[in-house]
Parts: sequence; structure tokens; C-alpha cells
Amino acid sequence: MARKPNGRKLRPREQQAIDAQKLFAHLTHDGSLWDNALCAGATYPDWWYPATTNHITLDEIATAGMALEICTACPIRDQCLEVGMQDDDIRYGIWGGLLSGERLALRAKTTGKRLTNAEQMAVSGARIVRARLSKMNGAKL
Repeated sequence: MARKPNGRKLRPREQQAIDAQKLFAHLTHDGSLWDNALCAGATYPDWWYPATTNHITLDEIATAGMALEICTACPIRDQCLEVGMQDDDIRYGIWGGLLSGERLALRAKTTGKRLTNAEQMAVSGARIVRARLSKMNGAKL
């Protein structure tokens, strides 16, 4: 497990934030189409890595909602979704405007692949996040 400079172990959410910052740095500084991504200038890259469990907080839902709103207008949303559908990325984060559970459900629907119990929980978590966002915003993102 990764550690902070003071030696304290990182909590999983902290590690996700660090991973998100590294990923954004890579994606947005390699001279590719990612330079056109609206998330490239994101102040808080961990917005794209929300918890998608039954224990998600209202703050986490709100920040996920902001990330999803940014994705809605992104010019490379389709290409981003392609990356997010890959096995390495499908279980984590928001890619192409879809939560990880939504991408898992999409893959299951398009390929006929059965979801594992953990994947079914991720799909349920994504539905909960979307339902709470809809309730908070009065409209579905």
C-alpha cells in the first residue's frame, strides 16, 4: 500500500485521487487528442473517480455530478468511452460520461457476458448514484 510522506498509509480514496492526477497528467500532456478533453484543465481530477457504493456521501455524489456535467459537453467523449470500456479501466472512474457500473452493464449488454457479483454491485452502485443525482438536480444527467 502506498504511503504519504509522513509515513501514514493512504486510504483507498486518497490513492484514487493520486492515480487520477497521474492519469490526467499523462493523458493531457502527450500531445494527443486528450489535449481537447474538457477534463484536461480539471482542478480536481478525483471528481472522475467517485465511490459507487451504497455508502457514497452527498458530497461525492455532487462532485461526480459536476464531472458528469463536464463530460456531457466534451468533444472527445466517444473516444474517452472507448478507453473506459477496456478491461484495465472499466472498473474505475468516469469515462465518456459513464460511471464504472454503467460501463460494466453496457459491456454485459453488448457482449452477453455475465456480470460477477462484484460487478453487479458496481452496477447497482451506479444506479444509486444516478438516482441520487437525478433527485438532487431534478433532471437526469
